[in-house]
Formats: sequence, structure tokens, C-alpha cells
Amino acid sequence: MSNTDSREPTRNLLKQLYESGVREETDRVAAESVLRISVQYRTAGTILCTPGQERELAAGFCLNEGLIRQAADLLEVSFSEENQEVSVYVSNVAETAVTDFFARKAKPPALNGASDLLDGLPRLPSDPPGFPGFSPEFIHDCRRKTEEKQVLFPETGGTHVAALFRRDGALLSLAEDVSRHNAMDKAAGTLLLENSLKNAYLGYVSSRAGFEMVHRAVRAGLKILACTSAPTDLAVRAAEHSGLTLIGFARPGRFSIYAGFERILAP
Repeated sequence: MSNTDSREPTRNLLKQLYESGVREETDRVAAESVLRISVQYRTAGTILCTPGQERELAAGFCLNEGLIRQAADLLEVSFSEENQEVSVYVSNVAETAVTDFFARKAKPPALNGASDLLDGLPRLPSDPPGFPGFSPEFIHDCRRKTEEKQVLFPETGGTHVAALFRRDGALLSLAEDVSRHNAMDKAAGTLLLENSLKNAYLGYVSSRAGFEMVHRAVRAGLKILACTSAPTDLAVRAAEHSGLTLIGFARPGRFSIYAGFERILAP
């Protein structure tokens, strides 16, 4: 399992207000910095993120943005700590996707409602015939494993976590970040750089499930996405469109299935 690699939280002096008065204390605060991602020498994005796993974040970003489709599209991913920049170089196969990305960035296309967003989502391949499905305990076990591995949130209360699991429940990668989207990009990017993203089946994130999170799950090829909080209506529609099982309110002893019911067995 690939571990999180984020920098230590900082210690800050603060004034805590109680009913009885004011007391000076120190608190650990999650680190946040600016990271630039360049692709083929051009700026593709500037991101606020938790320091650590910068290469993985850039790889996940490129996958989510459609700049690449697989690990083989990446020729080099290098991080400059001095410049706080990740430089990505892609193969000739991905050059068309890169050109299209920068064209959309320069002149975003007009969207005719949510249907255009849904049409841009790939459809996940169906499970093989006779696929047995998963018990509710499988989902709870993935949640417990994720929570046990969190480091930054227990210290700061200011980060999200994303974890990717194999079909047998083995934890493959985990990442924490001040942004839930970055956490997912880091977790997916870790496996992408290892050329093992195809082994990921379920993702767990400590956040709500919006369209962008479902988009990332589908781009990564996940079949199940479980979230701590609620989904949005567009996220549910996106999951139904793509064939993703979407789970919300994944808490001890319960969760809600919003799409892809057939993969989860009734207790």
C-alpha cells in the first residue's frame, strides 16, 4: 500500500474562548501551499494543496482533465521543490488530448446544461456474468481501514482523505489533503505512476459526493465510490449514466446506496 507523504502540520498560537474566559493555546494547523502543474512546458493548472505527493497529484490531475488516459501516456513527471512546480511530459499518443485541453482552457465551450457534462463521461465496463456482489460489511471494512490510516485529520481536523481498494478489500493507496479533489487525485495518481490503477475497484472519500468526485472515480475506472456525506443530484445522475455504484453517508453501521444497487448485497 502506498502511504501518504504530506508535510507536518504547523503549530500556531491562538486564543481559545471559553465561557469562563480566554486562554492562549497552541494548535496544529494543516499546511497549504500553491503548486503549479505544467504539461509540455505550458501551465495546465495552479492548485492550492497540502504539500506532499506533488508528482502523484499532477498525475491524477492529468488523468481527471483528460490529458492522459493511462500510465503509458506519461513520459516524465518531475517536481521542483524550489519552484513548487510539477513538470509533466507526455507521449506523442497524448499530444492531441493536450492540444484539446489548452484549446478548451483558452476558450471554454458553451454547455447546454447538465446533459453535456454527462455525455462527456465514459461508461464503465460491466462486471463479468455471475459477479457475486459485495456485502455491507465489505464497505464498512474499507471505511474502517481508511480511518485507521488517517494521520493529518486527527491532528488538525482540516483535511480530507481518499483511499483506493482492490476488489478483495486490500488497501492500495491513501492520500490526505485540504482539498477532497486533491486527495482523490493523489490517491489515483499514486497508482497511475505505479502502473497499477487498473487494480483499484472501490474508492472511499471523507466528503460529500459532487459531480467532480464521481467524475474522478469514473476516470480512474472505479466501480464503487463510497462517501462520508451526501451526494448531489448531478452526482447521482452521473453515477447512473456511467454505471458507478454511489454510496453516501458511509458511517458506522449504515450507508445509503444512490446508484448501482446491484453490486451491494442485502444483509
